[in-house]
Amino acid sequence: MNGVRARAAAAVLGGALLLLAARGVTRAQAERGANVEAIELWVVATPHVDGATSSEVRLIRHTGELQLEQTWATIRHAPNVPIRGDVLSDRKSLVVAFEPEGVDPRDDFSAEVHIVDSQGSRRLATGLCRATRPFVTSDGGVFVERGRAGNDPPALLASAGELRVDSLSIDALDPESGSLKPVVQWSGYTMHLIGEWSGSLVVYRVSPDGADVALIRISDGSIAMRKAIEPVARDFVIVGDRVAFSNHDPQVSDRWLMQAIDLRTLALTTLGQTTGQSPIPFVNARGVIGMRAEARTRPIVHDEAEVPLLAHERPDLPLAMSADGAFTVVATPGEFDVTEDVHAVTKQRVRLTKGDERVEFIGYREGTKAVLR
Repeated sequence: MNGVRARAAAAVLGGALLLLAARGVTRAQAERGANVEAIELWVVATPHVDGATSSEVRLIRHTGELQLEQTWATIRHAPNVPIRGDVLSDRKSLVVAFEPEGVDPRDDFSAEVHIVDSQGSRRLATGLCRATRPFVTSDGGVFVERGRAGNDPPALLASAGELRVDSLSIDALDPESGSLKPVVQWSGYTMHLIGEWSGSLVVYRVSPDGADVALIRISDGSIAMRKAIEPVARDFVIVGDRVAFSNHDPQVSDRWLMQAIDLRTLALTTLGQTTGQSPIPFVNARGVIGMRAEARTRPIVHDEAEVPLLAHERPDLPLAMSADGAFTVVATPGEFDVTEDVHAVTKQRVRLTKGDERVEFIGYREGTKAVLR
């Protein structure tokens, strides 16, 4: 290579490395290029047909190209219900929750939780909230959302918008015996477990008195702190000391906000806004919060100095990131949602579905961060 071409190549490489550095990728990672280390993750795959009643829990291993796909369990369930889960601390088994066959579709607490490993699945407990996702803490604790339906309001009050108030709890689950121990009990419309922070569970609650994000101490179930918010929040993700989410703007009927609460101070910040469709938060490799609005083809990043992890033209929705930031699971909305695992450096994409399937991501074997819940 002559001197001019060498200098040109060096300039191109230098520019590429600057861009990768902005994305939180080191020079060593860039130089490894396609030498991607193998990663393992679990998904639940369900045929993309109306009335589907059977799903597979699969272990997938890849290096940017599919290497291994192994079915661990086939689960029979009520029609069209999601199956959601988390990876246990032994990194060899999972907990998944779903509504089984034959349940009353009007029962909001008909889900059960199973433990799944390479030998199959086994039921642990019942009475979980519909469409719930079990949560495993950093020290291996397992927590589930459960409840008991309250009395329906009189017809006149129901027609005026009054809702049923339920008895709700978040219980610690023993993954060996299936025994349950309530951590917190509460009466309201919903109590959604977002994640953990500094020895507390982060919980979103809505009741007749309003809505809040609360920190509930795992040790004794007491409330460490709480922050009142509007009662239409959704799509939560914990990033460092903040929890980000979308919520409705009470001042403008068709405006939606992406907001974040600093869990140290309870300061509430609005990071962005959209019209008509609620924004969905995501996190890039450097821990910067961005948002995706379904109508947009490119993400919006709160800190304009940062380059988003997935700043390309595909309308990807980031769902979770591997613990080392090397891979991000994304869903591409369409007639049939396509779920893929994308490498931060090489941009290699591994499709996690077979044909027309919908996929629920469970977790990476080596750990998962920034999970959208």
